[in-house]
Amino acid sequence: MEAVGESFWWNQAEPLLDGLAARGYPAPEQLIYDQRRGVFADAEDRVLLRPPAVLSPSEPGLDAETWLEDLPSRLGLHLLVLLRAGAFAAGLWEDAELIQHKCQKRYVSRGRGLAQSTYLAKRGTSRYGSRLRLQNAARLLEELRQRLDDWIREQSQVQGRGVECLLLGAPVRMRARLFEAPIPTAKGLPIHTLGQDFAEPCFEELGRQYRLCCQGELRING
Repeated sequence: MEAVGESFWWNQAEPLLDGLAARGYPAPEQLIYDQRRGVFADAEDRVLLRPPAVLSPSEPGLDAETWLEDLPSRLGLHLLVLLRAGAFAAGLWEDAELIQHKCQKRYVSRGRGLAQSTYLAKRGTSRYGSRLRLQNAARLLEELRQRLDDWIREQSQVQGRGVECLLLGAPVRMRARLFEAPIPTAKGLPIHTLGQDFAEPCFEELGRQYRLCCQGELRING
């Protein structure tokens, strides 16, 4: 029998899993979180549940029953950042409502479309015309760091609320560059990486990716 998959919203997880157990599939306490794969699974992989990114467990070995018991009634605050060479889109959501956002682009690519910093990492010597692109790349990251720091600080000091986690979609190299300089208020903030499967960072893509982060996936094998 082929695997059957379905998506679900973050607040549908509990009735979905309870319904599975009633139909003879493994109960929630039998589904253990595999951090490498990012799924809850039973010993035979009959049931695979990928939790929504906004509620992703922070530790391996957690069973789905415990995870369900700890689920909040409201989502709280989440930061989402989409980052590529020359562009970022960032947003802050409170209980699934967008309350802050910023999209920024800067010229950082060479004529053939390769980001200047990537070109230098592969080829070495910087040549004429590269200085502006490198400066723009550095400014873009600094603008993003400052924006995130401001948002987190405002929520903490003015609203008295902490951000739950940072959802980050970026190439590995860009993720490393983002954290080359500290973001003071983000120290200790859980980070959930989303990979690179997103379009050019913009307001529309930011909203689309956040909706995906609020959804999980259930797969039944056999």
